[in-house]
Amino acid sequence: MKQRREHLPILSTQTFAKLNAGVLFLRQRRHNPSPPLPPVLSSCWVWSQNRFTLSGGSRGTARESGIIGKSVDPSHRTWRDAATSITAVFILEETKKMDEKKQERQPETATLAGGCFWCLDAVFRKVEGVLAVESGYTGGTDPSPSYRTVCSGATGHAEAVRIRFDPDRISFQRLLDIFFTVHDPTTLNRQGADVGTQYRSEIFWHTPEQEEIARKYIEKLSGTEAVSGRKVVTALTSAGPFYPAEDYHQDYYARNTGQPYCQMVIRPKMEKFQKAFSSRSG
Repeated sequence: MKQRREHLPILSTQTFAKLNAGVLFLRQRRHNPSPPLPPVLSSCWVWSQNRFTLSGGSRGTARESGIIGKSVDPSHRTWRDAATSITAVFILEETKKMDEKKQERQPETATLAGGCFWCLDAVFRKVEGVLAVESGYTGGTDPSPSYRTVCSGATGHAEAVRIRFDPDRISFQRLLDIFFTVHDPTTLNRQGADVGTQYRSEIFWHTPEQEEIARKYIEKLSGTEAVSGRKVVTALTSAGPFYPAEDYHQDYYARNTGQPYCQMVIRPKMEKFQKAFSSRSG
């Protein structure tokens, strides 16, 4: 039976030095019961099941030719169970800081408006790293908007999509790359034949970081060849209440692919997205 090979992460120079010192320390224990603790190791306590903790919070596992060779009693700090072979392999887990950082990186939200929400909904559902897409209304004053009232232009709401994404798989910056590729950010309150404030180009930022990224993106894009030298009119607004659209608007393109609007408006945007991003990562 083949043994499963364990994944060994890339180690920093500092961590590697600690682990190397730990290996040498274990080897010295064979000949000297009380070798001096290397300065780089402020602690090296091997706990149950041959686990240890290094200074800085790094945790790992020690194996010696498949035999538990060294362990320590944390209460008395005395070594026991000497081994006959010392070939230590340290498999480092995430450090405490890395683990905390990973726990903090929960799914994030982006809210974007750029024409009929059917279009953005269709595109972002195909993006790797996007966890969920929901069409809805935001940016207005009516606390109970409907498709009919929003289309009248009286509510102040924009048709938008709320995107939940994994920041470890796709960045907010890459979402903006896609957003600015599949809609025209230079036409005020209009996308093609769809005219009205509900079809405006707008980014509803959820964090100061998103605001800063979006602001710099717009400044860099405006007036460039990518937008035919025109000014980008995309607005930046702090995200407020988001009202999910009626059920029949969700995933509209997939459920109505043969519909004329889907074929003439959404499909070209999908093809443009696929051509531009099919070989790119987040």
